[in-house]
Amino acid sequence: FVDNMVLLNEHEIREGIIQFIQKERMLVEGAAGTAIAALIKMKNELAGKRVGIIICGRNISIEVLKKILFLVSNWSASEIACKISLLNFASSLVQPSGKSRDKPPIRV
Repeated sequence: FVDNMVLLNEHEIREGIIQFIQKERMLVEGAAGTAIAALIKMKNELAGKRVGIIICGRNISIEVLKKILFLVSNWSASEIACKISLLNFASSLVQPSGKSRDKPPIRV
């Protein structure tokens, strides 16, 4: 059953993602950002109550991540692209199981 619904816009969802990244140091996608944004929007109604939300998903596109990082940092767009490229390269060295690949990494 649904007891209540909250209407959010793109800006509020983006702010939810940014708040979570800044406070928890974890990356989340728009779905989790929506839950956080709703919590922020309803903070006065929820004050003094015990509230839980489910935070799941880190399936965020590189393009969305670039936009968010650009908004919250003083990095230039090219610095962000470089840092994300390095993250992509580093993550490509590890298989989903967390084990290193058998092949040696490509040196850049």
